[in-house]
Amino acid sequence: GECGVPVHWRFPHPPPSGHGVFWYSFSYANMHIVQLSSEHDYTVGSAQYTWLDADLRGVDRTRFPWLVVTSHRPAYQSEDYSGDFHVGENMAHH
Repeated sequence: GECGVPVHWRFPHPPPSGHGVFWYSFSYANMHIVQLSSEHDYTVGSAQYTWLDADLRGVDRTRFPWLVVTSHRPAYQSEDYSGDFHVGENMAHH
């Protein structure tokens, strides 16, 4: 969506671990942090899902016992905005 355009230009060097600014991961201290895109397909078999599966399998849980996964839209929320509600409901289901 159009909300990704400013991010694309303001974040010109995202971690090389994913798909540009849309989904990526990095490790910091004892955490492995994953940023997902709720604006792209994340269902089983999609490029993002395949990347996420490989990324999480590659995490050394001894060095990084904490996994933090986040996305642009929340999977669980109480907002009365149908766009976020339906996206979140779908994310929580998958």
